[in-house]
Order: sequence, then structure tokens, then C-alpha cells
Amino acid sequence: MTASTAPTNSLTPKRSFGLLRLIAAAVIAAIVNLIVFFLASATGTTITTFGKPMGAYEPIVASLVPIVIVGLIVWLVLPYWRWIGGIAPVVGGIVAALTAIAPLVIVGGASGLWLAPMHIIAAVAWYFGTRSRRLSLK
Repeated sequence: MTASTAPTNSLTPKRSFGLLRLIAAAVIAAIVNLIVFFLASATGTTITTFGKPMGAYEPIVASLVPIVIVGLIVWLVLPYWRWIGGIAPVVGGIVAALTAIAPLVIVGGASGLWLAPMHIIAAVAWYFGTRSRRLSLK
């Protein structure tokens, strides 16, 4: 029996994105944000948040945790609220991109200039991690 002729179970929840792809996008975002952190350090910038220097683990945690937790919640409710699958990539990406303003306003200076792109990277990861498998980039 091939995959195309395999019986399908109508009780199997239908989801527009895979959890593994979402986690992969979060890991890629964490790695890219860590590279941005090290680039900032190489230029002599000490990224400070709320008055204390940021450690190398913080970009990793700040990239993985929100994407994976919110993504898991969206993934779990998709079979019941299918409309979320259509708006989650765009709305989540916009929200994450808008948070890029916070480092520029709250932290300011060189720290803010290095933190803002990290938010954009997370937004892009969220979009590609949650967009429908049926969409193509043609």
C-alpha cells in the first residue's frame, strides 16, 4: 500500500503546519539570533537589558520559548478552530515584528540596535514555521 492509497482516519486532526517544522524554525531563529549576539559582542557592544548585561543563553531562550509555546498552543487548537491556521503566520509575524520597536525605545543605544533585528528574525521564523504547507513560494 502506497502513501497515496493508505487509508485515512477521519478522526485524525487536520493541521496546516507541522510541529517539527515550527520547532526547526525556532531553532534556526535561536542560532541566527546567537550569531547576531556574537556580532554585537565582536563590535564591542555589550547588550544590556534592564540595566544588566545579556548572556549568550538569553537570545536562545528568548527565541525558542515564545515560538515553541505559542506555536504548540496554536497547533493544538487548529483542528477545532481551523481559521487560526490562516491568520496565525501573518498576525504572529506582525506582532513579533512590532515588538522590534521596544528595544529601540526602552533599551535604546547600541543595545537596542542589536536587539531589534533579533525580534525581526523571530518574526520571520514564526511566519515560516506556521505558514500552511499548502502554500508555495512561486
